[in-house]
Amino acid sequence: MMVPQEAKVWLTLDLEQVNNQQTWRIITGHFLHTNWNHFLLNTLALIALWTLHGQYYSLRKLFSEVLITACLISAALYYFANIQVYTGFSGVLHGLLVWGAFQDIQHKDKTGYLLLAGILIKVVWEQVYGADPATAELIGADVAIEAHLSGTLAGFVYWVGEYAKKQKESI
Repeated sequence: MMVPQEAKVWLTLDLEQVNNQQTWRIITGHFLHTNWNHFLLNTLALIALWTLHGQYYSLRKLFSEVLITACLISAALYYFANIQVYTGFSGVLHGLLVWGAFQDIQHKDKTGYLLLAGILIKVVWEQVYGADPATAELIGADVAIEAHLSGTLAGFVYWVGEYAKKQKESI
């Protein structure tokens, strides 16, 4: 979301400020964007994901997954990444895509394997070669490839947790 600069100071995921008990940033930073291009890219990606996997979601389910994925990404950035400040929804989008791909696979839709392979190739590519410079120019910031990796892993963790819960309930 686009907010005034004064609000960004209080909402950005700034890990130093999280250390100062400003824990709301664990969630809010994922909903801020560097500019309108960044916001538009993330919004269009969310619409595309809803088009692909909307049949698996209720609004409650989507809300839950977004919040848990955002928390997992923030924790990964806090403990493992060399990022101090983060804004953007792309990490969460990666998590939603992975979760949706596993849903496709569970529902015997073979495109889930293709989606999963594609996201894994993209994330590995970014880790080895870096982000596309054109994307960084478009959003007016470095692309947080660590958030993409963390989101991918968070989507997998979320799906595994959900799958384990279903297995336990069916016993």
